[in-house]
Amino acid sequence: MIPAARLEGDRVVLRDFAPRDVDPFLQAFADESALDRLIGYEEEPTKAWARKRMREEANERIGGRSIRFAIAAPDDDAFLGQIALHSFSWMHRRADCGFMVVPGSRRGGVALEALRLIVRWAFATLGLHRVGLATLIDNEPTIRLAERAGFQREGVLRAYTYERGARIDNLYYGAVEGDPAWA
Repeated sequence: MIPAARLEGDRVVLRDFAPRDVDPFLQAFADESALDRLIGYEEEPTKAWARKRMREEANERIGGRSIRFAIAAPDDDAFLGQIALHSFSWMHRRADCGFMVVPGSRRGGVALEALRLIVRWAFATLGLHRVGLATLIDNEPTIRLAERAGFQREGVLRAYTYERGARIDNLYYGAVEGDPAWA
């Protein structure tokens, strides 16, 4: 089981999703047509899909499969994005992470702080030894962000995902407990 948590930083708070987050979550996909492709969704999410996913969150945590947080503003709790740990291997003490930030909240350090918060929490609270991050090989903003956050580039995973009827190469990054960026 993955414990529920609320993680607080200077620029963001990572908290449970709330029903009020559904509309701004969906609006992010309306505002950026490529967002679903960039984060690996087969199609643009709908309100029914988002609500169903929120209901499934507790079972995912209990089963130790994933934990997803809303990224929120610390002053007014407004939805700024989402971040998740998923694909856990408890035997190997590792998981992967993924995130998205709504277009109007980018370039202000939101994703950087959210990544650092969740990785440090994963090491300190969950006892993980490594957290991976996969992105499309042409997703320059995420590549720069991963490197700035302290992830190390580990290589290209050829034909790693199957998305929209095609095999897709991914660039893979890793954060390892004890690396200077995470010490």
